[in-house]
Amino acid sequence: MDRISELPDFIIHTIMSHLSPKKVAQTSILSKRWNYLRTSFPILEFNQNHFMRRGMLTGTGGMLHEKRFVKFVDVTLGRFCRLEYCMEKFRLKVCLFNLKISSRIDEWIRLAVEKEVKEFDISPSRIYNAHRDAVYTLPQTIFSAKLLTTLRLSSCKIEQPSDTLMLCSLKSLTLKGVCINEQMVQKFTSECPLLEDLLICSCWGLKNLRVSKALKLKFIQFHNLLYKLVSVEIIAPSLQVCWLVVNYSSRLCIDMAGCTHLKELHINGGSFTDQDFHHLISKFPFLEHLYVYGSMLLERIMISTDRLKRLKIRSCPGLKAIHLDTPNLISFSYYLNWIPIAVTNAPCSYWKVFIRPYSDLDTSWFINLTKFLGVANQIEGLFLSFTLKKISFNLEGVRESFASFRCQVPTLNLSVNVCAGVPFSDYRALLDGLLWSCCPGTLHVTATGEDEHKFLQWLYEELRNRCVNCCNSHNIKCWRHYLKDVKILSTLPMEDRRRKNRKLLNRDDHDLRDVWPINRHVIMCFDLDWVQ
Repeated sequence: MDRISELPDFIIHTIMSHLSPKKVAQTSILSKRWNYLRTSFPILEFNQNHFMRRGMLTGTGGMLHEKRFVKFVDVTLGRFCRLEYCMEKFRLKVCLFNLKISSRIDEWIRLAVEKEVKEFDISPSRIYNAHRDAVYTLPQTIFSAKLLTTLRLSSCKIEQPSDTLMLCSLKSLTLKGVCINEQMVQKFTSECPLLEDLLICSCWGLKNLRVSKALKLKFIQFHNLLYKLVSVEIIAPSLQVCWLVVNYSSRLCIDMAGCTHLKELHINGGSFTDQDFHHLISKFPFLEHLYVYGSMLLERIMISTDRLKRLKIRSCPGLKAIHLDTPNLISFSYYLNWIPIAVTNAPCSYWKVFIRPYSDLDTSWFINLTKFLGVANQIEGLFLSFTLKKISFNLEGVRESFASFRCQVPTLNLSVNVCAGVPFSDYRALLDGLLWSCCPGTLHVTATGEDEHKFLQWLYEELRNRCVNCCNSHNIKCWRHYLKDVKILSTLPMEDRRRKNRKLLNRDDHDLRDVWPINRHVIMCFDLDWVQ
């Protein structure tokens, strides 16, 4: 008995929805019924790249290939339209050798709209060496799709219709590399009453971008906004999440005063001054998540709110100080290559600090690191990545700044790019500075090759070195006087670094070469026991 062919239509269509277009076509050999249901499958995806052959991208070969693809779409789409099924999804990725195919694309769109398509995705990309004016203009037919819920448009031009848009069911709109003016954007947001998600990426034709009357808009992403853009104004009282990814040299005028209920804000790039930044975030009294990336002019971050829960700062080269009056902050992540001054009353212990120095390091750098780590009640994880530069560490300078020696960081994750031919003794100043500044309970060291494996061997021997005759005349001594014991907690391949169950090795010998295969990427975990 052929039980698989007795399944209801909607179950077979659901199975097909989880398969690629190629595998859906292959199901036609299962039975006559599966072959029939394949033709009635309401998700139609056409990707011209799947039909490409080498040497057919340009010239007469490309034109012949285009004709074959057009015929395939005509036959498949025409066969579906003769059935009594509504179309769930229509996706088209076509390569424009010229604009002669535009009339066929217009017809395909018209048929999809007539079949009450719910999800529409079109990307008519222009082939390299094709005519420069080969930009496809979207037909007005698409604006009459009353049941359309998702619209994704790429690499085309949108002209403003004279009538009101009839996209009364549209919830998600994505525009990538589209030529569009600000009036059309305003038309989308004001005349689509159910619109919730809006993404605009690398579009041109915009100068003053304004989003208003979008009463249900909850999610906005503006990516790679071009330098010709002057201002952005968003009035969306229900907005929850906003991404602003702008050109690094852009000085945009951003007005989001109409988004008072915003909870999550991502700012990436842009030449925000301190005043611009603080003026922007002051408009969001309910902000809970703030992420700041690559702001070139930002020097001082001052945040005072009892709502903020998560803060992430990354690659802000001019940042000198962070002042946080955030009593409910539970997570703070910091990715930079230098150390700012930090002042906070945040009680959270979940701080992640990622630092990758690019310049020479001296004693003052390690002192600043110690002060920065001492701001939080507890640092959850410190991640440091080094390529050997000129590194110096003078314990005398540290003794003048600190009256005691404290264990501050539960976990130190260290990645050292070992330079060929450099003696490991040159890394001793780095080790002395880090273990004085951090005094970690667990040390994770990444090894990506044979040189790094040898570095781990040297590191293990240094940690086991019990020579403590260097600081007898001082009250505050180097880290060797406070380290009681060191054990290898585990050795994991890098792909297994998130595994919870790690095996305790309890090794007592001095040779680690049999712990890992040479040239394998591993993470060595050391357990350090310090004098309290």
